[in-house]
Amino acid sequence: MEFRQFEQDDPKSNRRCCYISKLRSGKPVFMKHGPRYFPIIIRIIRDHNPQMIVELGTHRGGMTLLLHEEFLDVEIHTFDQKALIDLGLFDHKKVFFYKEEIIKNESLVLIKLLEDNFDKRKLLYCDNGNKEKEIESYSKYLSPGDLLGCHDWMSEVKPENINPILEKLNFVPIPENKILKEKDLFSRFWIKES
Repeated sequence: MEFRQFEQDDPKSNRRCCYISKLRSGKPVFMKHGPRYFPIIIRIIRDHNPQMIVELGTHRGGMTLLLHEEFLDVEIHTFDQKALIDLGLFDHKKVFFYKEEIIKNESLVLIKLLEDNFDKRKLLYCDNGNKEKEIESYSKYLSPGDLLGCHDWMSEVKPENINPILEKLNFVPIPENKILKEKDLFSRFWIKES
């Protein structure tokens, strides 16, 4: 994984970067996650071994591209109403884009995708405009053994709002959340139990 700093004079540059594609054009793709996130996030995902990744919040497609290149055999479905992506960077046999509103109303397309693939081990990664609403609306469609992740934990996602929902739906935090917290990284993950 290769990254470049987004902007030298940007005070948030530690939380933003450009991902340099190793399989595509080498063109930098902007990402809102900083480069410190990816070694641990990729390891968490690899340990879970998903057959399908569902990303909520495509933005410019940097995370989508990184996931695609790290997990070439995994189907990736990414949702965003206003994505600004270069579709030419992707192998469309494994990456599917949905220009879909998923927050104001529950997306029937997203629900059907999750329900139709109940038997596949999935990762649902929430990083769109309202992560709390995404978790509340869509985590209930995950199957036992599926992984749920979200970005902006403790900034946009408050534990007191989400933990009761996760407990009710039998999600348990993964041990790596302690490492994410120690490294001051704002992503968290849970596994759905039976």
